[in-house]
Amino acid sequence: MKFIKNKYPNQKLERMDVFGYIYAVLHSLEYRQKYHEFLRIDYPRIAFVDTFEIFNKISRSGKKLMELYLMKKLRSKVKYDVLGLNIIESIRYSSNNFYINKT
Repeated sequence: MKFIKNKYPNQKLERMDVFGYIYAVLHSLEYRQKYHEFLRIDYPRIAFVDTFEIFNKISRSGKKLMELYLMKKLRSKVKYDVLGLNIIESIRYSSNNFYINKT
């Protein structure tokens, strides 16, 4: 975090802001195409942008992407009409219903 605080002085940053930035960069198609060969043989290297405004936009995008992958927004809207284990076995969508298992 010391590097980040030096890179963006006078900015209040949390660890999730940095993680969101890194998450967005690593999931960027442009980044993966550009560093494809390098990523196969070594750990990814993350370049940090010079302006905090751009860092913040990328970080927010990464955090939104994490929410989508983790289905955080969906969880609050999901209700189970059928009693069961609520274990995801397979996923299918039919007649405006989203099924996670046989029942």
